[in-house]
Amino acid sequence: MGTSSGQKWQKYFANKTVETVIRYKDKEKKPAIFNHEDGKTTSKLKAGEPITVLETRTYNAQQPIKYKETEGTVSIDNIEKPGISAAKQKGVFKPQTFGITGENMKIGPYAKAVLEHINESTDIGGSLAIYLRALVNHYVGNPKTTTSELTEIWKMVEYPPINDINNDFGEIMGPIALFKSSPPIGKAKGLIFNASSLINIPTAPNEPLMDFAIFPKIKGMPKQCTFSSKSLATKQTNTVKCQDIFGLLEKPQNEFQNFSPKEFHEKTDQYKMLRLLCDHPMVQGGYAIGNYLLSKGGKYKTKEWFEGLDNYDAIKKLNGNPTKLPTSVFMEEHFGVYMDNNNIPQNERTPIGVLYNIEKKIAKLTKEDTKLKFNELFADAVRNQIIYIKFQVNKSNGLPEWKLETSPDFTKSKGIHLRSKTTKNRLTDKIGVQT
Repeated sequence: MGTSSGQKWQKYFANKTVETVIRYKDKEKKPAIFNHEDGKTTSKLKAGEPITVLETRTYNAQQPIKYKETEGTVSIDNIEKPGISAAKQKGVFKPQTFGITGENMKIGPYAKAVLEHINESTDIGGSLAIYLRALVNHYVGNPKTTTSELTEIWKMVEYPPINDINNDFGEIMGPIALFKSSPPIGKAKGLIFNASSLINIPTAPNEPLMDFAIFPKIKGMPKQCTFSSKSLATKQTNTVKCQDIFGLLEKPQNEFQNFSPKEFHEKTDQYKMLRLLCDHPMVQGGYAIGNYLLSKGGKYKTKEWFEGLDNYDAIKKLNGNPTKLPTSVFMEEHFGVYMDNNNIPQNERTPIGVLYNIEKKIAKLTKEDTKLKFNELFADAVRNQIIYIKFQVNKSNGLPEWKLETSPDFTKSKGIHLRSKTTKNRLTDKIGVQT
């Protein structure tokens, strides 16, 4: 149930002067009628026009306002609620704040819930609320917001939190665009959905490789299409954990035409490197990979890179806390050759400091050596399971832009390689596959 006009007055405008903007009434695109205080003159105000709502102590459907230098009244339904500053809007566009998570929804109720939240949220107001509402109605409105109208509204938004819109609101817009864009943004990938298809956004905001799923309920399509949402505006990367890669490779839907990706990749060095990561504590994983690559001799021209990491028993005794090593000279005794070869300074000759150096080499190797690329392994892991959907608002005109990536795209990508998150003195996470 939406907020009534009286409730809106009480919530936002009672007993105070408020700076805000004009909006269209719901399901209308008609200018607001501004009745001048002389009682004779009226004028029409477009959505986005800045106004000052004057202080009142009782509710009136015709709210006193000031537009430029003229006072008068306008319907309270034509007044946009005020919003908070862009600097305070971090997190307010995440799907989990919109009441659309944890259940299967058809596109109609889904879009309605999104619009209702924009209308009701105390965090989204002013010209930004008008723009976000117009963006949704660009796909589902009756009539739809035209591209020229969307651009006109966008130019009224001062200091838009564009990164948050691209990253967070893009997750919300993804299903809407997939269902309602014309021509369909997913057509080239065979991703066409109809009114019976269902949308599900997980309750947890950090579900691995899943921001939303669509259940097509269409013959010939998978039972579930899982989407990972990203910003198209930046060279945004995603680091996938080794256990998530294995989880994808082991799912039955990944097998097709008698080909098992898991069985195929189990024989590869890439798979074995990820296995070592999963099987070792964070501080030991990079050392174990270095030890493994050293055993490959000159296959990857890495013998000189990882010389001094041949003692696997010592690697198994490593601990992130230097005081918990077997002896005070443990690093010098067992990894002194590696540290000397790589000119590691004295203050970094710790388990984590050396790990940082090793992991940077591993990342560089998998990025530059074509024989150790992770493209095929990752492409086979996400095949029939994960679709990347990327979104951005064009900064100059406010129009939405989309890109979809599926398994065949990852076989050609230049960005699939191992990535380290370790710093010189802190363990952050295990090496993962950057996509």
